[in-house]
Amino acid sequence: MPKPLRLVALAVSVAVAISSLLLGGAMVYGALFEGDPNWPGIGFEAIILVAALFGVGVGLNRFREGPAMALACVIGVVVVGSGLGRLTEVQNPAAVLTDAWFLARMAAGFALTACVAIAVVGRHPNGWKTLGIGLGLLGLLAAISIGVYTGRGLLSGGGGAAAAVGKTVFALVVVLLISALLCASVHYLVRAFELGRARDDAPPADR
Repeated sequence: MPKPLRLVALAVSVAVAISSLLLGGAMVYGALFEGDPNWPGIGFEAIILVAALFGVGVGLNRFREGPAMALACVIGVVVVGSGLGRLTEVQNPAAVLTDAWFLARMAAGFALTACVAIAVVGRHPNGWKTLGIGLGLLGLLAAISIGVYTGRGLLSGGGGAAAAVGKTVFALVVVLLISALLCASVHYLVRAFELGRARDDAPPADR
């Protein structure tokens, strides 16, 4: 992994580790001195701290074999662990999505994801093009899905048998289109990262 990306990963991982120490320390203090134990939350913060230390290791170039895969594991632990950990505190899934600590951890996850994407996708000349196609299809999928959800009321109500048949056909076409876009976007996104494998076993470039 290039040094600039490792430095970003190092800075983000250190920040996550510090936040885990602060949150976990506050929970331990509450458990020991305030009679308000949150052992699941403490456990999640401990796991996140360990993951952040692995991220620090990547930043310090301690994982020369598969640093991107190591960071991907760190990202998964930080994002999922943060969501579950904050849920033990706020007790409301909707409130987790607006929790400042969770949003900060999500930002850290996005930063590390960017490091992984740049490191892996950039290895192949067609990597960014393939990733762009996948993201474009994903954006189109999101736009269509939002449009369908917004106009879902148009598919309900009366109008007779002919209208019912027309609405049914339209719904089937939309479902097929969304399914096709989902499959295509996932294919291109996976392909973009697949192209970034080591040169000796990477698939040939698309022509």
